[in-house]
Amino acid sequence: MKRRGALDKREREHRQKEKNFKVPGEIRFLVDRSEIISKCPICGGDVYKDPSNIVFDDVHFHFDCVVNLIKSKVELSENQNVYYYGSNNFTIVWERKGKIEVLKRIRVGDFLSEYVKKTV
Repeated sequence: MKRRGALDKREREHRQKEKNFKVPGEIRFLVDRSEIISKCPICGGDVYKDPSNIVFDDVHFHFDCVVNLIKSKVELSENQNVYYYGSNNFTIVWERKGKIEVLKRIRVGDFLSEYVKKTV
C-alpha cells in the first residue's frame, strides 16, 4: 500500500510537469481582440493587434493567410514545408529524419504586392 502512494505522488508530479511543459523557444501571448487594426486583404477577416501579423507596405496580413498563400502558389513535395525566416521572409525547407535543408528563400513582397495594390 505504501508503494502505491509513492507511485501516485510521482504520477501527480509528472502530470504537473507535463502541464507546465513549454517547447523550447515557444512564445506564448494573448491577442488583444478589443482593437481591430484593419481587414486582412487575403481573407477579409478582422486583423487584431497581434505580434504575429505580417506587415508589408503598412498593410496588415494574418500570418496564417500568408503561409497558406505561399503554399498555394509554390509546389511542395511530401517532405517540404514553409518556414518563417524573419524580417518578412520565408523559406521552403526539406525535412527528413530531424534534418532541415533550406531549398529556397522567399521575399513576402513577391506574394503580397498584388494585395497591397488592391487595398491602396
